[in-house]
Amino acid sequence: MPARLRAVAVEFAEAAGEEGLPAWREVARDAARWPHSARHARVFLHSLGQGPEAARADWQWVGAEAAAVALAEAGPDEALCCIWDTVDGDDIAKRLAEVRASGHPEAQHVASAVEAFVESGAPLTIGQGIQLKVTLKYAKPPTWRSVQLPLTATLGDLHAAIQVLFGWDGDHLHAFHVGGVHYSDALFDLEEAEDEEDARLRDVFPSGGPKVAYVHDFGTEWTHEITRQKTITIDTGQAYPVCVAFGGDSPVEYPDEDYGDGHEKPEPFDIDEVNRRLAGDEDSRGIRNLPHAVAGRVPDGQG
Repeated sequence: MPARLRAVAVEFAEAAGEEGLPAWREVARDAARWPHSARHARVFLHSLGQGPEAARADWQWVGAEAAAVALAEAGPDEALCCIWDTVDGDDIAKRLAEVRASGHPEAQHVASAVEAFVESGAPLTIGQGIQLKVTLKYAKPPTWRSVQLPLTATLGDLHAAIQVLFGWDGDHLHAFHVGGVHYSDALFDLEEAEDEEDARLRDVFPSGGPKVAYVHDFGTEWTHEITRQKTITIDTGQAYPVCVAFGGDSPVEYPDEDYGDGHEKPEPFDIDEVNRRLAGDEDSRGIRNLPHAVAGRVPDGQG
């Protein structure tokens, strides 16, 4: 079947959760019977910690699958983003060569469409970034951070960056509010919330778009207001995300009730230390999860 239909079928299969694991294992073992689905199964089982590391050929094939689905649903720019996220290579030409060599039945069509798009001279999302201002609402004195990320990054990547920028410990639920749509970690299973890994910053923060709210800890409700400041050109020598400006120190997340009036003095904000943490944080480098239809995170060295 076409990649787009197979993606739907695989997503339904993933919804079976642990009850579906025996079937996934059977598919993974019988590549002769299910040559395409077996690759999905091996990657999926590994992503759940239920199987060995998938072979490089499996990751490359699944990356080509993600690009084929993206091409059908969103066009060549998104297909290129998926290739950039999931396929090895130092540049576009080498990654497209990997796609063509993957053995995916739609590989040639995908590579040719992306190649034509690149040659057209149209702006490429993979070469652009965005500068966002994240302001902690109701904080006195005003507390904010300006941070740059690739446009290919997702709301999940932005969440990880905000945790570092404000010194939050990541132990609480969180959600983004974009217009009338809510996004969060799919593992939280929040009612009526979309998966934050499926929302790229390119689409969430269009030029002239509305402000976005981010709430960390539904009990204390640390509310952040996020605004787009500008589009940037990605510097290949720069690690992203990177904090480029700030105001105010981050508040103490867990005040000591025995400390005077309950208000403790926060540690001074250290932008150099924050950027070292951002550069070394595996979950906040603009490396996104594969779509649900091609489940799992790209392992080190594969994207």
